[in-house]
Amino acid sequence: MKNSQYFLHDCCARNNAKMLSLTADKGLEGYGAYWMLLEYLREQSDYCMPLSLLPSLAKQLGKFTQWVEELVCNYGLFVLTDDGRFTSKGLQQRMKPLENKRKARDAKAEKAARKKAVNSNTNSSFSAAQKTETNEKNSAKKVENTTLQLVDNERVAKASLEEKRIEEKRIEEIKRKEKEATASEKESSSSGSKSSFWESWLNEALGERSWLELQAMHSGLGGAFLPHLELISKTFREHVLRQGTEVTICSLRDVKSYFSNFIRQGTVTNKRLREVIEKAATTDVYRFEQLVDGQRTYCGLPIPEGAPPRPAVTSVWDERKLCWEY
Repeated sequence: MKNSQYFLHDCCARNNAKMLSLTADKGLEGYGAYWMLLEYLREQSDYCMPLSLLPSLAKQLGKFTQWVEELVCNYGLFVLTDDGRFTSKGLQQRMKPLENKRKARDAKAEKAARKKAVNSNTNSSFSAAQKTETNEKNSAKKVENTTLQLVDNERVAKASLEEKRIEEKRIEEIKRKEKEATASEKESSSSGSKSSFWESWLNEALGERSWLELQAMHSGLGGAFLPHLELISKTFREHVLRQGTEVTICSLRDVKSYFSNFIRQGTVTNKRLREVIEKAATTDVYRFEQLVDGQRTYCGLPIPEGAPPRPAVTSVWDERKLCWEY
């Protein structure tokens, strides 16, 4: 079909180390979900999708949002972008031949259009020569009207120029006032109150659930982010005070940007943060479970109320025996 969308699929994809890790954790459900996510990405013009759509995708896949987040963030199969989206490098590489083919086709069509325009102009010149005599007879009648039109055009142009100058002056005045207001705000913040406000801004940011969920995916920590949020925020506060950078934080936006860079996946601070969480997790009896909307779960499955902590990552709840089995 002319407009059908497709992408190349390696027949040995299942033997890739990342895919083996995925199927070991999530089985063939994870394998199928991975290819469905690739199909969603293929339908996008730039092969990227916002992370905010993961809850909707999870609903279509019949899975919890956290289950899909772990698939996207924890196996190296997808890449997270700075603007809160995810994509697949493998898909983008496979689509390059098709994109190049499309560009070549568009270039060819553009070249043909230019050639047609040149031919059209050439033919028009011959027709213009035949009409010259008739046009000369009519030109005398149009001279007076043309002169009046030029005068009107000149008057309109002057009026437009004056309006443009007035608008530019107004914009410059607005920018000047904004600059003065920003300078005044920074001066007020640097007077000593800044150091006391940054922690209240941090507390306000940590209270925004949707922003925190985005940061969890951004950090690559997945389901470990929210359960350890108090430890993460404590580590961040200690980092800011140790570096002495609290005086550079002038707004809620500054706090969010600083925190986002601190927990960004692949950074030195992210590596240190993982070490702190792992150390704390060894003493947490619930470290092999996930808490989703107040419900204890494992591998996307609910844990009955009153059940003891899951003893190992391979443990499965036996409904008949009402105990954990290996």
